[in-house]
Amino acid sequence: MNNSEDSSNLIERFKKWTSTHDVYSLKKIIEDNQISHKMIIESIKQLADSSVFDYYSIETISELELHLRTLVSLIEVICKNKLRIRHELREKIYAQLKNFAEIHFRSTEVNEQGFDNVFRSKFEDFNPSPKSTTLPDLAISNEGKVYKDVKRNYNIDFLLLHLRDTLHCMRDDEDKFLEVWRRTKDLLRKILCITPGLIKIGISHGANLLIDNGIELLFKNLQETFKWKYPISSWYYEWRTLLELNFNNQNFLQECSLPPNYGENLLLECLWHCVSKSWSIQISNSEFLTNKKHFVNNLLGMEPLAFPHSLWFGALDIAQELITKTQRDSTLGICYYLALESLQKAPSYFIRFKAKEVLIKLSKRKILFYNIIENDFNNYKQSLDSVKRLKSHQMIEAIREKSFYDEKLVDTNKSNVNDSKKKGKAITTDSSASPRAIILSGDSISDIIITELCCPITYQISKNYQILSCCKNFISPEALQRIIDQISQPNCPLCRKTIDINSLINLPQSEIFQGIHNYFIEDNYDIQDHNQNTFNEDSDEEINISKLKSRQKFRTSNSIRRKIFKTPKFLYSSIRKKAKIACKLGEFETAINALTEILEEYPTSYSLQCDRAKVYIECNKFNEALKDLNSAIEQKPNKFEAYLLRGITYFKMNKYKESLDDLTRCLTRLIEVDQNYVSALSYRGMAYYMMKEYDESLWDLTKLLEIEPNNASALSYRGMIYYMMKEYDESLWDLTKSLEIEPNNASALSYRGLIYYMKKKYNESLLDLTKSLEIEPNNVSALNHCGIIYYMKKEYDKSLLDLTKSLEIESSNKSLLDLTQSLEIESNNASVLSYRGIAYYMTKEYDKSLLDLTKALKIEPNNAPALNYRGIVYYMKKDYDKSLLDLTKSLEIEPSDKSLLDLIQSLEIEPNNASVLSYYGIAYYMKNDYVKSLLDLTKSLEIEPNNASALSYRGIVYYKRETYSRALMDLTKSLEIEPNNASALNYRGMIYYMKKEYDKSLQDLTKLLDIEPNNSSTLRYHWGV
Repeated sequence: MNNSEDSSNLIERFKKWTSTHDVYSLKKIIEDNQISHKMIIESIKQLADSSVFDYYSIETISELELHLRTLVSLIEVICKNKLRIRHELREKIYAQLKNFAEIHFRSTEVNEQGFDNVFRSKFEDFNPSPKSTTLPDLAISNEGKVYKDVKRNYNIDFLLLHLRDTLHCMRDDEDKFLEVWRRTKDLLRKILCITPGLIKIGISHGANLLIDNGIELLFKNLQETFKWKYPISSWYYEWRTLLELNFNNQNFLQECSLPPNYGENLLLECLWHCVSKSWSIQISNSEFLTNKKHFVNNLLGMEPLAFPHSLWFGALDIAQELITKTQRDSTLGICYYLALESLQKAPSYFIRFKAKEVLIKLSKRKILFYNIIENDFNNYKQSLDSVKRLKSHQMIEAIREKSFYDEKLVDTNKSNVNDSKKKGKAITTDSSASPRAIILSGDSISDIIITELCCPITYQISKNYQILSCCKNFISPEALQRIIDQISQPNCPLCRKTIDINSLINLPQSEIFQGIHNYFIEDNYDIQDHNQNTFNEDSDEEINISKLKSRQKFRTSNSIRRKIFKTPKFLYSSIRKKAKIACKLGEFETAINALTEILEEYPTSYSLQCDRAKVYIECNKFNEALKDLNSAIEQKPNKFEAYLLRGITYFKMNKYKESLDDLTRCLTRLIEVDQNYVSALSYRGMAYYMMKEYDESLWDLTKLLEIEPNNASALSYRGMIYYMMKEYDESLWDLTKSLEIEPNNASALSYRGLIYYMKKKYNESLLDLTKSLEIEPNNVSALNHCGIIYYMKKEYDKSLLDLTKSLEIESSNKSLLDLTQSLEIESNNASVLSYRGIAYYMTKEYDKSLLDLTKALKIEPNNAPALNYRGIVYYMKKDYDKSLLDLTKSLEIEPSDKSLLDLIQSLEIEPNNASVLSYYGIAYYMKNDYVKSLLDLTKSLEIEPNNASALSYRGIVYYKRETYSRALMDLTKSLEIEPNNASALNYRGMIYYMKKEYDKSLQDLTKLLDIEPNNSSTLRYHWGV
């Protein structure tokens, strides 16, 4: 056994129940077959203990599912090996199912009703009266509480059902599971015609093959063959067959020397069979479970109950597992349609839950599916009435939350799950920055499936395929029949190897075909006439055949390889289609190589050059795109497409004049032939905008919006133009409508935020600007205006952070221009004046900074940040007395201003500058750091012994440190220089009071009251004296 030592260590940790992550690690070791028999038994003993779940919470639901899935994995290992567990252990596991069910029910109750209720253990709730006719969708407890089903984790229900019936079967004989797989393999060999010596007579006569009903026969035969001693649910026979195939199909393919990807096809065929069979069975309401808490009722009885359509649920669960493992896009696409069909035909919450979970899992697996599935969910909810729509929404959100906790448990969410957002958060693009972004749809998924599964000869999706033993390529029976009819010694058309008719292998696909064919446009799988697929060098239409599909795998090749291995001409159309799909998937090199291969044969094809230029544009290879487009225009100067593409290319290269020339030529030709010219109008409007020719841009965009009123990009740009023209109401209308369509357009958010700022709607402005900066963090205008708003709200730290970042990103001119424009609108706005003054300070324009800060302080004399920075500016201009005055006053207003101290400490300090040292001493005093304060004040007084302010503060520091004699000396000397220093009078009066020199104390305190008559502390001492 591999990694036995690691497994042993894990079991020891697992016994101590150190973390749920250990359970996940154990599950992975089991799945990798890296665990000994002894470890299996030790692990089962631990997992069979339900007492570890001694609390109920939302997290418990995910932990319980992981726990049960690990237990299921261990049980399945036993079933696949010659290993038997003792009767006592099996019964212990069986007995624990009730406890696991109760934990599941109570945790769900907590999740749905909150934590305020007191729950009592009443497991008899799981065993209602058999006469009850309550439907699962309306399950009601004895307390009369309605338990909504939208937050229930039905995976746990299913796992408990599976464990119950598997344990029933194990009471019979574990070896029977091995026998199930042995017979399954025998039947598969017959269905796939792998049995040695089997002659494919049907091919030469064009007869239907026996495999049309092969998969159905597989399930039916096994169900009739096995009779279990103890009763199990009727669905379990087919479920066990499906499980065995899922666990063992890769080993089976290796035995048969077949490629692994055929195993996925075979498994998907079985999944579609089970699901389509399930939804065709109508179950009346009376046949539903009487109560969802009743599913483990009568565990030892003769007629075990189960959820209706449990096989359907299990098939979707296997599909979900397949989604996480597969590397094939076509498999993901087929699983997508399986889940989508299941959602549309689901008869109960049980199946709806699983279908939605599969779709959500798929949306996280690959970005291609995210927007498509979100759109599917929206369309599905719109088809429901208001109550069901709300329930559906709640279930989807609950599954997303569950997915978040699942990922958190196994520690797979290090890079996302912000799923905060990122729970379900999409990858968004700014439409104004990328107006030609590819829009993927369900058609893209069908294209992927068609490309993978179509016969490379007929370009048709077939119900069955023949795997050629000579090369393992697969082709349809129709294609094989045509080859046999035309050639006496048939060869594979893809590799030229001789086909052995007697060693063909069947690959059934009829269930998949029936399940997905309704999603394809009929033209996508019609058989093409190969005689009509010949290229003509003088025409482009023959290349533009959208009907042909190919499974031909295109590999990155160079010109030398293409000369040696030349692709047959009849495959060019399918290669071109493959290039189109590759481009949609972002596989640009594959698309370029495919188109280059065809262009080597037809180098003057206008449409092929345009197609390759499109791909070059998508991957920002603009010079290569220009080469193709220049060549195309030179050949056919009267066609418009190359002009359009070249105009777009120049636009992306910021060559707006050249872009305008080409787009205008394109529009001239399009108008002449009365064709749609939306793209040309859009780009020309944007080009005019970038060149600040707003009137021309406005004309183009308005014309475009007459054709497409909901074009988000055009609305966004027109809104920005109205802003530039100071028509703020029109701008706000366009930007708001644009954001209703594309809520994450950073430019539209930024400009709407600026308009709200102009209208003094600061909260709305801050919301838009903040969201804009989440998408485009380096937007200088947004940073500046956010900073101003934070400044107005007295959130100075955030304000200065935004200002600093804006000045780091772009030169001071842009930031200062924004602030100056704001002051043109409102010249006496103290916040903007102060903010611009700080900006001038940061750019070392000290005179301008001083003017703005002084003007701001005339309006708001107690603006602490303005005082801070004016004090610093005075310091930089070596006007130390004024500097000290401003900085001291600032600290009196905000004595806990840490940012000010940090700012001063960042300056280059002159070690013999008494004023600066004095300020430091005062600042440290304000922050109650008396040791540092005393040190700096003493240094200051060594340089300038008669500094009254420094003497006064050092005296106060001595007072705080209870060194009263030194305090009295400093305060007295300070008052000799400044007799009316209120603080010095106050503290000297208190010292005289404590020394019982009441006459002197009374004299100081009386003088202080003349200066500050409302000083309450002085009044108290005065009356005491």
